[in-house]
Amino acid sequence: MLHSKTSTFLQYVFLLFILIFASPILSTQNYEKHYLTIDDVIKRSFSDPASIMSHEISLSDSQKIEIESQLGMTLDSDTYRVYLPSNNSDSEGYLFVIDEMGKYHPITLAVHISSDKTVGNVFLLTYRERIGSEVRKPRFLKQFIGKNSTAALQVDNDIDGISGATISSWSVSTAVKKVLLITQYIYSEKVASI
Repeated sequence: MLHSKTSTFLQYVFLLFILIFASPILSTQNYEKHYLTIDDVIKRSFSDPASIMSHEISLSDSQKIEIESQLGMTLDSDTYRVYLPSNNSDSEGYLFVIDEMGKYHPITLAVHISSDKTVGNVFLLTYRERIGSEVRKPRFLKQFIGKNSTAALQVDNDIDGISGATISSWSVSTAVKKVLLITQYIYSEKVASI
């Protein structure tokens, strides 16, 4: 009888150990799912996809400080990937590819900024979390279309979040706001830096 109680107790201790120490490991497992490629998004964003070139842009220290003050957070990078026509015309806007941290892993997005510096479209390229991929749905992403850098882009303010994908909703909103601010500071000075 005593042996049975000891065995049951050890089973509970082992289960508790698993719950405490293995759960964080399991929750950080990468559930990477690719929804679109950059080529897909370029075709959807530009009239002449063959003319689109990739550029890496860098923020100056002053631009980075200004953007961080408007975001209320620190930027994790000062270089960003942008796609635009090879003639550097902004008539069809800019396409940024950006990673924004979700709960455990980055979410990869492409944000098309129209020539009038408003959001033309938002595409989810890669999602890596176990739950929350509903942020890829058009009913969520279409909320960003037409927003500019003065928009709050905050969940429960001017963006309706998705239940069960709260952190991902905030991450997408933050990424779009970053891209709008980067566009404002980089391209108000035009494409001369490229």
